[in-house]
Amino acid sequence: MTKVNVLIYQSIKKSKFLKKIKPALKTIGLKKVLISAFKLLQRSTFKDKTIVEISLSQLIQFKISVNPEFGEVDWYIYQHKIWEKNITKHFTQTVKPNDVVIDIGANIGYFTLLSAMLTGNQGSVHAFEPQKEIYSALTENISLNNLSNVITNNLGLGSKSGTLTLTQMPGNRGGGRILENQVQQGISEKVKVISLDQYVENHQIGEINFIKIDVEGFEYEVLQGANRVFSKLKPSCLFEFSPDIWKKNEMDWISKSNELLTFFLEKGYNLQDIDFDEFINQENLDEYVNRFELRRQSNIMATPNF
Repeated sequence: MTKVNVLIYQSIKKSKFLKKIKPALKTIGLKKVLISAFKLLQRSTFKDKTIVEISLSQLIQFKISVNPEFGEVDWYIYQHKIWEKNITKHFTQTVKPNDVVIDIGANIGYFTLLSAMLTGNQGSVHAFEPQKEIYSALTENISLNNLSNVITNNLGLGSKSGTLTLTQMPGNRGGGRILENQVQQGISEKVKVISLDQYVENHQIGEINFIKIDVEGFEYEVLQGANRVFSKLKPSCLFEFSPDIWKKNEMDWISKSNELLTFFLEKGYNLQDIDFDEFINQENLDEYVNRFELRRQSNIMATPNF
């Protein structure tokens, strides 16, 4: 915390009003209440676009412009100067100099920028973000860091080329979704979509080392358009696994989960849930999926078994 933030936190803690209601707060957790109040105050200082300096090590440093109007990702980066710490760690352990990285669902570019730092000038990053407004923020962040090894695409990825409807979630404009049975309402826009196999063929890409997929429940459709990539090029893949999104949109979340995970298992990939530290295989697949009756989502690392 900065000195100002410490003073704010202490003033909340010592206030007379808080002392009066302290007995009641004990039942719901005083510390949680204090932290929530502090976060609300801290958020009140984030009213305009701001450049945040990210420093993960002496070698991995970059700047990222965040916008309070975009929602969750920008708010978190503004407060913590990092995004998804566990996934960041896996990026730094997996992406090597000279690698070719595909960032599907790049958002404002945190993992695109991180990948560009890790691959270096001899590597390359292909970033995909279909939302026009978020894509503009992505390209702004690439320019902010003077990166020449990033190729940005104002496209979504899917099973085939075409045009689909993306729905922005209220209060989280960066969390847009492309779902056939979208129940949750929000602002929608038409976005262009291409298959990864077609993109790779168009750009004559002969090697891909690492793919990140974060597309809010549209992961299996992306994979359907990437059969050749995963069968022949065998990249590692870190993807978000979000049964909760399918549940909320009244979809058969168990079937969707099995389809997604089986795609990798049938191609001989090893699967590890990096949030719950569990390995997934054909024998425990049903048991693993059923745990998401109570879990919302997780992140899974798929590694080719050469």
